[in-house]
Amino acid sequence: MSDIFTVVKFTAKDMLHRKSFIISTIIILLMIVVGFNIPRLIKSFEVTSDKEKILIVDKDNIFENNLSLLSDDETEIIIQNDSIDNIKEKINNDEIDFALIIEKDNDTIKLTKVVDNVFFASNDIFTESVIQLYKNIQLSKLD
Repeated sequence: MSDIFTVVKFTAKDMLHRKSFIISTIIILLMIVVGFNIPRLIKSFEVTSDKEKILIVDKDNIFENNLSLLSDDETEIIIQNDSIDNIKEKINNDEIDFALIIEKDNDTIKLTKVVDNVFFASNDIFTESVIQLYKNIQLSKLD
């Protein structure tokens, strides 16, 4: 039985000291490292704007020109009075990510979202921010 371990030990030691084993091991490790970093490398070469472009149409000036407060490092707010057809055209041309139309209907505020994809997730977060801004404006009016 000890002869088997001696033969295995000698064979393993001989295999580990071969140049072909060392070189192939290094090549395989490099391939693994490069393979796992491919997504990071692809992202570093992409030249895309990370800012989300949002068009807001405030027809009745409900927010009293305070909508620019919603912009931050991740979002760019564009405030214009456009028609729905122009907005759809801008979305199809990838000029904007989505649009929010704010209208006053009697005593209620009507928010209309115009999006390209129903599963566009961040617009719900932005809509909540718009609603919170409206609440803050109304509370500041009441002192």
